[in-house]
Amino acid sequence: MMFGGDGLSLTTPLPYNNPSGTQTFTVQQRVEAFDLPSQMNIGATYDIYFKKDSISMRKHKLSIAGTFISNAFGNDQFALGAEYSFYSILYLRCGYLFEKGIFSSTDRMTVFTGPAAGVSVDIPLRNKSAFCLDYSFRQTDPFYGVHTFGVRLKL
Repeated sequence: MMFGGDGLSLTTPLPYNNPSGTQTFTVQQRVEAFDLPSQMNIGATYDIYFKKDSISMRKHKLSIAGTFISNAFGNDQFALGAEYSFYSILYLRCGYLFEKGIFSSTDRMTVFTGPAAGVSVDIPLRNKSAFCLDYSFRQTDPFYGVHTFGVRLKL
């Protein structure tokens, strides 16, 4: 891929011996070809419902997920995660991101160094709507981790 077009040219007045400013010249910026940044994800998930009778069906759910992430300008990554859902109100999550050299600060190509965790609370409203609060943590090196807070409204 390469950039091109009129946006890369600049017309400016000649600086010397041009008192009227009517003489101009055009400068064309040179560009280099580059690879298009891309990412491919392949993932799978499996849901496990815990039940003892038809009344408690779908009140407890465990979801297990895995993803392979191929990056054009970085190391390929493998992500594993799990989520436990309690009555579709409380969600507990954990995960791990692995790439070649993740334990070496000179070989890894991301600041995220592996483990992650999170919790969500969905407060039911009327008409199947919900007000949701989210929190997650991802371990990083440097910066001592990334904390994320979120608010969602399900309509």
